[in-house]
Amino acid sequence: MLIPFIFSTDQAYALEFGHKYFRVFRDGRGGDPDKSGQVKTGAGAALEIETQYEAGQLDVLYWTQSADILYLFHPKHRPRKIKRTGDAEWSIEELVFEGGPFLPENENEGIVIEASAATGSTETNDPITLTAKGTEEAFSGQEDVFTPKNVGGLFKLRATDLSGIDTWNNAGGYATDERVVNESLFYRAVVGGTAGNRAPVHEEGTRSDGVIKWAFESGIFGVVRITEYIDSKTVKADVLERIPFPIVGADKGTAQWSEGAWSGRRGWPAVGSFHEERLWTGRTDHEPQTVWSTVVGGFGPDKELFNGSEKNGDILADNAITRTLADDQVNAVQAILSADPLRVLTEGGEWILQASSLGEALTPENVTAVKATSAGVAQVRPVKIDQAVYFVQRAERKLYEMAFNIQADGFRSPDMNALASHLTEAGLRRLAYQRQPWSILWAVDKDGLLLGFTLQREQEVTAWHRHPIAGTETKVLSVAVTPEPGQDDVWLIVERRVNGLIKRYVEVLDGQFRPKTPDEKAGAVFLDSAILYDDPPTTSFTGAGHLAGETVGVWADGALQPDVTVANDGSFTIARAAAKVVVGLDYAPLSAIETLPLEPGNQSGPSMGLPKAGHRIGIRFVDTLLARYGRPGEMLEAQFRKTSDPLGSSAPLFTGLKSYGAPQGFTDEDLIVRFEPVGAAPMTVASYAMQITSNAG
Repeated sequence: MLIPFIFSTDQAYALEFGHKYFRVFRDGRGGDPDKSGQVKTGAGAALEIETQYEAGQLDVLYWTQSADILYLFHPKHRPRKIKRTGDAEWSIEELVFEGGPFLPENENEGIVIEASAATGSTETNDPITLTAKGTEEAFSGQEDVFTPKNVGGLFKLRATDLSGIDTWNNAGGYATDERVVNESLFYRAVVGGTAGNRAPVHEEGTRSDGVIKWAFESGIFGVVRITEYIDSKTVKADVLERIPFPIVGADKGTAQWSEGAWSGRRGWPAVGSFHEERLWTGRTDHEPQTVWSTVVGGFGPDKELFNGSEKNGDILADNAITRTLADDQVNAVQAILSADPLRVLTEGGEWILQASSLGEALTPENVTAVKATSAGVAQVRPVKIDQAVYFVQRAERKLYEMAFNIQADGFRSPDMNALASHLTEAGLRRLAYQRQPWSILWAVDKDGLLLGFTLQREQEVTAWHRHPIAGTETKVLSVAVTPEPGQDDVWLIVERRVNGLIKRYVEVLDGQFRPKTPDEKAGAVFLDSAILYDDPPTTSFTGAGHLAGETVGVWADGALQPDVTVANDGSFTIARAAAKVVVGLDYAPLSAIETLPLEPGNQSGPSMGLPKAGHRIGIRFVDTLLARYGRPGEMLEAQFRKTSDPLGSSAPLFTGLKSYGAPQGFTDEDLIVRFEPVGAAPMTVASYAMQITSNAG
């Protein structure tokens, strides 16, 4: 699987994920020769970082990125962060989340949790003990309070019984170390005396009320992370937020406790995205329809903050947000994408999360969730293009576009396969978007076919196209796009049989062929799994070990040469010495263009089903050396060479219009025109027109 890591247009990488590892690639089409290709360690070995993701889990691995940190989500694993500090300096670590999120508060008043201490030992960093207590009747029929899978998860304890605790008041007398409460915050008198007239409201450190110095102790909430399972009623835990003193110690405790929403027991968030300065996550096994956000700005290299309220219980605008989508059936969240507004895509429909008041940012108290459309989404990571979201429908055989429709004054999700449903029948498994030089949404289907979907909305163009890859038993397994100056790189993982063995390679599509003159042909790359040599003229070459035993096409100094076979050691010999040589697998037989049946009509009406005859065909070529045209099974050579072109070398590239006679007997009820490249020679067909007569009988 390939995942893009994009810091900027000149610092972009493709990460190759396999069974419990990832590797790093950069500058697929060149650039700095010392940095292009696979990133290696200082010792020259391929850089490989260990992960916890097994090969069978990669299909549902989800990611989002902020600066130099890539966040990874999987429902069976704690979220991870990949950090880059240099080209060959990469690390992966667990996401550290604090302050939440939490499940709803316990409703069984008969089960109380006691904390052995407020903070644990500050000298030895010993954890505290949480103990669940209650009558046998209270525990009867209830699931265990703790399980081994709670380790690593959070628990929250809330103090509610404040009886017997003085509320701070001015002019009150307080002894040293006496505790008081003010606005649901607990304070300890550093030195006793008579209170002043400034009520303590601070949430850290020590402040004076004008006379007495008050040390802040805690809010009404205490938060811990479980570190060790003892039994179903006892665990050890590290304190993240000091436990309020009214619930510390034997025979105290609280029935108002909440289990963390994320853990090995309840599952881990499966998707994530950044939106309005928050990290948004969604779906666990326990809460498949819920999304959670951090506090505003609560993400970074060290930890993610999901605090749901202030220490005194007040909810503020920048607190974390939790929202469960209210639907008539359980439809798991499949994706979250930052757009205007935030999109949350589920198995049963496409939702928008927005503020209840126009123009406001999302807050815990103004967020609204609206089901905008009901196509249903597959577990394939969608792609956002401007403000439109493209996703694979739940049945996996169609691509849909979720975008605002001004005529309908609302969102719509039309089917993008309406005119080409046959191309995606195998089911789609990967999407990636290339903006430059063409606007193409690339897709990989479950049979390993690479598909392209050209999007030019301003030109009203939406067109599907196949891209078969050369080789034996070839499959494309993954696709990713990274930006580069001038053109985005399209990365592929390609599986094929080479020299009798199944091999997998990371490959990248070459850049757009844009010669400055008709004689600038040598740099054309129209072969698959190709490598380029640029050295003094010779006939003998090495370094093609990835194609050992294969018959390859040869493009040498801007001309075709006979195919050759690569030896087992990666060497090969070409027919004539050349300096600039491209060798690779010939995909010309796979890449023909065939039109739909031509229906010109006639004076009597439609011509469908009637005999038709093609006479002359006009074809507009761009930077083309060799080409064939005609109909399936009957192809003609397009002629470009002029009598003035020197013999003994290939003709200049041709750009312009050519008019040819149609093949003899070009008559059919379904006229289809076909265009074919020739070997590794460049061919681009920009448009065509045909003179046709139709017999109305």
